[in-house]
Amino acid sequence: MAGVLLAVLLIDISVAGLLEYRAGSGVQLLTACGNLLLCLLVALTVLLTPATASPAVKSRKVKEGDAAVLERIDGLMRSGIYRETGLNLEQLARKSGIPACQVSAAINALYRQSVSQYVNSWRIAEACEHICRSQSPIIKIMENVGSQSKSNFNRKFLRITGRTPSQWRKESGKQSTIS
Repeated sequence: MAGVLLAVLLIDISVAGLLEYRAGSGVQLLTACGNLLLCLLVALTVLLTPATASPAVKSRKVKEGDAAVLERIDGLMRSGIYRETGLNLEQLARKSGIPACQVSAAINALYRQSVSQYVNSWRIAEACEHICRSQSPIIKIMENVGSQSKSNFNRKFLRITGRTPSQWRKESGKQSTIS
């Protein structure tokens, strides 16, 4: 980041110098080259900066009732509740009849995930199956599994599977032709 700021400073000084001593001659070229340099520096900074992992879910000791809570929640998930867009902790708690704090605590303790990560893992698992088995557009599959945002879906898909949905489809197509 310091390199980007230094580049901005040098470009500004150069533009000021050109305006002062050469009556603006060459300012447009310098500005264009400077902007290109800045874009390259920002791109390098982004590429070379390690990705930050999602914050670790605070864990607590597993309690006696956690397994029963998850049995009920997993049953709801198997019935397809995760396909509901905007599904959140409060809705999951209300539909299960279990207090939200217990639902969240059980998922955190036993699965070491947030509720959002847990719901998204179900969505991505189903999306993977549909991408492999059908030629439906990925955007349609995304909507069918309860995701609303294409960019968010792609980011979650990549985080969970290590591939984009398009890569997943391409690789699954190669495997099915080999089998």
